[in-house]
Amino acid sequence: MRKKMISLMAIFSMLASLVSAQGIEFFHGTWAEAKAAAQKENKLIFVDFYTTWCGPCKFMSNEVFPLKQIGDFYNPRFISVKIDAEKGEGPELARKYGVSGYPTLIFTNPKEEVVYSVMGSTDPEVLITQGKIATTPMADFTAMTARYEKNELNKAELFQYLNLVKAKGDDKKAADVFAEYFKAIDHTITPDLFKLITSYVDNSDNAAFKYVEDNRAAFEKAVGKEKTAKYVDGTLLDEVKFARYESEGEYRSAKLLLKSKMTLDEEEELSLDANYAYNVQDEDGYMKYSKLLVDKYYWNNDFEISNVLGSVRWIKKEENLQLMKRWAERALSLKDNSLNNISLAMTYSALKDKTTALKYVAAALAASERDKDGYVKNIEMLKQMIVEGR
Repeated sequence: MRKKMISLMAIFSMLASLVSAQGIEFFHGTWAEAKAAAQKENKLIFVDFYTTWCGPCKFMSNEVFPLKQIGDFYNPRFISVKIDAEKGEGPELARKYGVSGYPTLIFTNPKEEVVYSVMGSTDPEVLITQGKIATTPMADFTAMTARYEKNELNKAELFQYLNLVKAKGDDKKAADVFAEYFKAIDHTITPDLFKLITSYVDNSDNAAFKYVEDNRAAFEKAVGKEKTAKYVDGTLLDEVKFARYESEGEYRSAKLLLKSKMTLDEEEELSLDANYAYNVQDEDGYMKYSKLLVDKYYWNNDFEISNVLGSVRWIKKEENLQLMKRWAERALSLKDNSLNNISLAMTYSALKDKTTALKYVAAALAASERDKDGYVKNIEMLKQMIVEGR
């Protein structure tokens, strides 16, 4: 992303991803600068394609990327970059790399040749494994492909080939290889089998996913109801949430089908509706569902309120901006930190009140320096953006 075009949504993600200096140290600069740094340091580039509305993206930013063991592995080996797929350079790069869901993690060399890619959130151990795969030479790939086509690979070789195919970014073939591997392994329901399936299968059409669905009670006994529900229900929910729809009728049909497979609570359903409204730029719909979420579920949660406020840059109607200002004030009353001051600053900026917006930018800078959260430079970029009226 160009530094000068940084948005409130980008600020949200950066604030979340930089919680701990021990985790991944993300590069802040243009894509061209990231490639140059990778070339100079002889490293691969690790790219996190995210959106501000993506729950799994927030999980990775808040729970995985800040971990010390992740930083210890990734920082010496990669130039790591976070790219908002909907802002700045993001849309063009997302199209270039065929990004269709979030988060999508891409490993590429400085020549922009993909060596590995994966879609979806994951746990720390798997993320490190993915990094190891990306840095593994692939000279034997052609030979293994020939043996795979002749059905000559044993079980261990098939698993190795599966990872190499994924490293090539060929998701369709990887699904086929995993299907073959799944046939070859023991299906005794254990935590290890669950971990394997959840690491490689992220769509409900896959036979392994259906195996978990069909044997849900046994998996719940093996790994617990919470983990099983998070995987099964989460996969189904994400498929509806991140799909692109040709019409509202198509979306409503998809949601109805989802409700036949799992129980949606009111918060989940409202979140789906707000997300759909955001994707189709339906301002009134987005505000309607967001108001219900804030009033009933988020009123005492400043972080969730700030996520709703990430849409402020495309909200146009005065009454909607005034409501967002009320939410931003509520978030700040709950927690006086740089994020919530920035949210209020951006809301005032959208209301064309530059003086008050800059007042809250100053408060955000003070909070950042007080809390030593490391966001001063990002806030200064935002200040320049407001000064220039962008």
